Amino acid sequence: MLKISVKGSKDGSWGLTQSYKKGRDYHEAIDVWLKAHGEKTIFCLVQFMGASLEELPKVYLASPQEIAKVLHSERAGHGDTILFGYKKWSDRGIAAGTIDKIPDEWLFSEKRVSEMIEIYA
Repeated sequence: MLKISVKGSKDGSWGLTQSYKKGRDYHEAIDVWLKAHGEKTIFCLVQFMGASLEELPKVYLASPQEIAKVLHSERAGHGDTILFGYKKWSDRGIAAGTIDKIPDEWLFSEKRVSEMIEIYA
């Protein structure tokens, strides 16, 4: 049995760890968020941005561990509270010139569903 947490977005990103940030740095917030999710939980991330009413949105599947790894790597390794579908940072600031994006292998497919069930169920 798996617990599936469905998170929708219409702007290309998912705010996941903001409520864990108070009094913590980004990496600490991510780690506390990760501890709050069981080993039998997977996330179904639904992206409505760019999808018309006649189209299916993009859907991704990821474990909390996979999400935490990406969140830790965002902003050039400085971490973030937001998981980005795709974000190219400007040439200024802490993440200057870097790109953060969801791994392609998270895209919903029969293979991805089978992997998630095999690993986490």
